[in-house]
Amino acid sequence: MKFDATKFFGSLAGEIQQDIIEILNLKYEIPKDANVLIERITKNVFSHYLSYTVIGIIFASVMSLFELENFACLLFFVGTLVSYLIIEDVDQSILEKAKIEPVYVYGIAVAIYLLIALLVDIAGFSFFVLIIVSLSIIGLAGVQTKVNKNEPTRETLTVSK
Repeated sequence: MKFDATKFFGSLAGEIQQDIIEILNLKYEIPKDANVLIERITKNVFSHYLSYTVIGIIFASVMSLFELENFACLLFFVGTLVSYLIIEDVDQSILEKAKIEPVYVYGIAVAIYLLIALLVDIAGFSFFVLIIVSLSIIGLAGVQTKVNKNEPTRETLTVSK
């Protein structure tokens, strides 16, 4: 199979942009029940995993301004995820035969991220960044609810004259 990089990255960017817009159009409400919170976290993170990853990478990049070596760790993290997405785009059957799930790839990417952090001697800072980013993603995913069909969203609000 042939791999077209411009088509792949163009469609990936469009998908992420559309997904982030959908995330921003959701309503935010803190649930009173812990079970509802846990249910929302898993549902929202798995349905928008790519966008939450981009949001996490943006948070980690901003935090990397305090420790520039963290950018190198992030490059390996992003490289692992992009290589998975390229393999998925080229031939999905490879991943199905090997029974590789996105959760495993994220685990491998985090392990590589922390390994590179150990090599450049910023493991403490990188672990701190990983915890902060994970908590922010979990918090964001936990308070999101579906938009009520009767309520206007940002896209449907128009001013008529």
